[in-house]
Amino acid sequence: MSQAMNTPPPPRLSDILAPRVHIFHAGALGDHVLLWPLFRLLLNENPGRSLTLIAHTSHARLTAATLGSQFADPSRFRIASIESPHASRLWQPDTQVDCQQVDPHANVVLSFLADESTPGGAAWLANARATFPNALVISLAGPASPTHDRFWHEARSHPASLVQPRHNPDGPIQLFTGAGGEHKRWPMNSWQALREAIRSHDPQIEVVTLAGPVEAERFTCDDRATFQALGGVICDDLLDLASTIARSRAFVGADTGPTHLAAQLGVPTLALFGPTDPNVWSPVGPAVRVLCPHARSPESQRPMLVFTPAEVAEELRRFIER
Repeated sequence: MSQAMNTPPPPRLSDILAPRVHIFHAGALGDHVLLWPLFRLLLNENPGRSLTLIAHTSHARLTAATLGSQFADPSRFRIASIESPHASRLWQPDTQVDCQQVDPHANVVLSFLADESTPGGAAWLANARATFPNALVISLAGPASPTHDRFWHEARSHPASLVQPRHNPDGPIQLFTGAGGEHKRWPMNSWQALREAIRSHDPQIEVVTLAGPVEAERFTCDDRATFQALGGVICDDLLDLASTIARSRAFVGADTGPTHLAAQLGVPTLALFGPTDPNVWSPVGPAVRVLCPHARSPESQRPMLVFTPAEVAEELRRFIER
């Protein structure tokens, strides 16, 4: 009972609306993009607030280049590498990072890295509190955490967190063929059939087939041959990927980072969810539609195979012509 009484209550959004906020994050692209509503809220809600993001360098640069002019202002938005020696030392027991390297006047430090449940997490938080003695240090789980549901609901429903829809009626339809795990991938021949179905309905429409370097390395020989036959484009730079997606009329992808990126760029996004739960991991954006087979085949061992190219093409047509 005493342990329960000593457990701090889950944070509220109001707890972090301070003048100087630091955020530590080290997740994958999709996890990072799911934080963008929070980043946008922090800088839009108060023009006097500053935000420092300590994350993978490629993700932090993508955020700085994509989320608006306030993120290009170094007086309001600063980035640091989560791989730097200063950040890495926070995991070592009884050490401190020199807060002069970042901001000695931080008011709030949000950690998506550590909690008190493990020795390493406890050490990180203790070091962070020592390094930022004037800051409230909060361990915050991501949007999938039921403990922090209220926080994320507050953040995502706040008007300052929202992204405007992006309309590119003359742009191409982008098909992203990769996914972080094999169980989340739609087969390459299904993407090929989807492209043919889209073109059969409107031969004039441009359809671009995309993949990332990690997904491309996992292609089988047949996958690679099909991808090349489709004129597939490998996007090996996140800024190029974002620029390519931003020109889309619509985007189709599985549960993968670029699908979350498309949604947060305001592009109409059709997401194919098989083994993962869209109630937890659905992309966040102004124009998102999710296809999910769970209700139709809960026992399926390969749920991505439930989607037929004809079904996806028809859903896409209704989505972009509404």
